[in-house]
Amino acid sequence: DAAGGAGVLRLPVEKLADAARRAIGWFARVMSLERELHEAFFRSGVTVRLSAVGPGGAVGTLSRRESEATFSSLGDGAVALGSGGISGALEFALDRSLGGVCALLADWLRPTVIQANSVEHLADLALALREEAASASKHTPEAPVAATGGGGRGALGSAIERVLGDVQDRLAFRAQIDLRENVRTFRPTTEDVHFPERLELARDAARARADTPAMDGAAGSGGGGDGAVRYEVPWYPPAEATLRCLAVLYRAVDRLTFSSLAAEGVAEATGALLDGSARVAARSGELHGRLFLVRQLLTLREQLAPFDAEWEVVEKTLDLSNMRGWLLSEISSRRALASPLSFFRGMLTSNRPAIVERHKDAKASLEAELKASCEGLIAHVSAQLTQPLLPFLVRYGTATATGGAEAEGSGVGEALPSAEACAKILQETVACVEERLPALHGALSLYLNNAITLAILFRPMKTAVSDALQQYSAVAQRAMQDAERDALDVPGQLGRVRSALDAYG
Repeated sequence: DAAGGAGVLRLPVEKLADAARRAIGWFARVMSLERELHEAFFRSGVTVRLSAVGPGGAVGTLSRRESEATFSSLGDGAVALGSGGISGALEFALDRSLGGVCALLADWLRPTVIQANSVEHLADLALALREEAASASKHTPEAPVAATGGGGRGALGSAIERVLGDVQDRLAFRAQIDLRENVRTFRPTTEDVHFPERLELARDAARARADTPAMDGAAGSGGGGDGAVRYEVPWYPPAEATLRCLAVLYRAVDRLTFSSLAAEGVAEATGALLDGSARVAARSGELHGRLFLVRQLLTLREQLAPFDAEWEVVEKTLDLSNMRGWLLSEISSRRALASPLSFFRGMLTSNRPAIVERHKDAKASLEAELKASCEGLIAHVSAQLTQPLLPFLVRYGTATATGGAEAEGSGVGEALPSAEACAKILQETVACVEERLPALHGALSLYLNNAITLAILFRPMKTAVSDALQQYSAVAQRAMQDAERDALDVPGQLGRVRSALDAYG
């Protein structure tokens, strides 16, 4: 009934793809039967009839001129008649008739397509139409190009392509709206930024699942008791919405459209993660804000790897700054009212707005933010571990590098610290590392949840702490006597710190 023009298709949008497949199959069957009928009727009978009935009812063979006049009513079919004779004209008439039938397919689907709002269901329909278009092109019987009007693609294939274009346009439009609502204008709830508690809940749930087989007498699969269990890191909603949208679009639209939407979505998701990091930091502290950003950016980059897209886009905008002064002068002098034609001519020639092009690479921006966030995290953790030592090195590190005598002669502050100051700073640093290192490493493990990634990030942190200890050792060697260093056991205490760092990788 819908194919016959009974009105708007009344069908749930989630069933539209399956309905389209069935409808296309019905149209293909109708076209196949019509073509079989055409072949059986005209191929065997057109020569007999034309030769049996002449002008005025006389029996005889029609002349070429009379045959051409017989088909002159076909209009555009004269082209087919000239190139393929009467057979070509009949093919043209058949294709034109079938084209009208296939046009009903677009009339049947378009009302529902333009009202559909679900990106997932529109993508399913687009994929179904692409498959059916390829099948129609493969199985359509060969016909003259002049007859089909589509390079042999056939009336059904042309109709499917038109509907597919409408579906893809609607899909791109709805994807932009979804990205705007779920990413660009996203406002997180308290639950969305509830870190690290969300991670702890995920870890505890994974440990409980890993311990379940052991309770039934089977071997545990995740090592639940030693903290080595793997669990899914909760997504921040904008990043999840972006990846879900891109996964749906990837096979449903052309590469150029996907690249444009992907670049826009990744740029918006990166901005949303930066905002989320600031909110987590305000709630739970700077360390958790930095770890949240690193974890989410790492996962976003990993999930984008399978997509083949052009991440660099060119934005073109109009720069109207050069027109402002000219417009004000024209309006104030009333020349625009006196000579409107000259006003518009001047605006379109000498005072045209400039076109400004800006190249944006969303993936390069993501990589830059990830690099900056990793460097910031490394610096923050290293500063937390060496907090008592940093002011000491800032004060006395220059004196050690330039030499105590030169610094003393310059008259700027103390050249070298006292032995008591060196001893106190060392004790505070050792206590700080031993106290803070387990908690800091535990936070790293909680967010990263990957031994390789954790080792990659923890290595430069160890290096930074070791460099600070080496600088302290150089200061202490100049400021303390051998006996004082031996009494304080400076090498032994520095070794304790290095051992503590090595214990965590």
